[in-house]
Amino acid sequence: MLINIPYQSCFVRRSYIIPNIYTDDLSVVPAWWFAVENIINRPLLCMVQLQSGALYAKLPLSALVHRVQFDRMGHTEQERLSNLQYWDMQSHGMTCTTLSFLQHKQVEAQTRTAEKVSGRYITTLSNDSADANRINVGYSDFPDVKQYHLLQLDNGNYGAYPNNYLRVWNADFVDRDAVTDRLRRNTIQMWAEDGH
Repeated sequence: MLINIPYQSCFVRRSYIIPNIYTDDLSVVPAWWFAVENIINRPLLCMVQLQSGALYAKLPLSALVHRVQFDRMGHTEQERLSNLQYWDMQSHGMTCTTLSFLQHKQVEAQTRTAEKVSGRYITTLSNDSADANRINVGYSDFPDVKQYHLLQLDNGNYGAYPNNYLRVWNADFVDRDAVTDRLRRNTIQMWAEDGH
């Protein structure tokens, strides 16, 4: 499923779009990132418009950067992608919601290698039920589905991180020196209607 996101001026790494260029080539071309696509058990895929006017789809998040100089975040492209996105997509359906409370907030994320990276919140992607036999209301019926919070990282990359690997900085509320306790996973299922 292809969905709109808040569009971003970005760069695409040439090694992802030009034939016969080595993955070690860190050169980039300007682009506009405006949509994402999800295919179950694959990483988040991005759609961009290149400066030539061409539309290019199915780029992994690791192909996009927002600065010409960026941190590699890994020795291989697979390690780089794993540090930018924890989970593959969990359904064929997806929604994009920009949470106004989080909009433009500074966020700290923990990568798969336990490195702390900081950045700015862009939007939230949620897997939803894409069952053709049901009305799609844009929300998942499954309690364990992850959200992917898209971030513009200070190191020049974009990341997609779940709730449990983020800390959001609200200057008037959050104590940055507070120890983050390990929180238990919320698995409680309740119903408002009596006699469910």
